[in-house]
Amino acid sequence: MLLAQEMNALIDNNQRIIE
Repeated sequence: MLLAQEMNALIDNNQRIIE
């Protein structure tokens, strides 16, 4: 199970790649 911090880090990375 991912921690909220880990999920946020993954989302952050995805947003940077998309943008």
